[in-house]
Amino acid sequence: MTTCRELVFLLKDILVAAQAERAQRQDLVRLEDGMPELGWVLYERQVMHDAVNALRAERGLGPVDAKAILGAENSACGHADYTLQYALRCADLVVASRESLDEPAGRHTLKL
Repeated sequence: MTTCRELVFLLKDILVAAQAERAQRQDLVRLEDGMPELGWVLYERQVMHDAVNALRAERGLGPVDAKAILGAENSACGHADYTLQYALRCADLVVASRESLDEPAGRHTLKL
């Protein structure tokens, strides 16, 4: 079984690999609500969504929705260590029970 520390750094490595593609994803994408978003933002969000759900499936847990990933991303915004904070919050989602997924995103619960 993966330790909490290993889980966080696995997700961080996945995010760093996705971030390496930012230069190729500078296009603006129009969202359903009409608002524009950079392609790399959407790509990184999708990569983390896929990673979280794959890791949850390995643990016999159901998937999280895209809104949960957006919450993890938003709670990491503004941190000097954004990448690590995003990975930490995604790791929280990997191990979260169904009930705790309904709670607002914010402080992480994993201890490294």
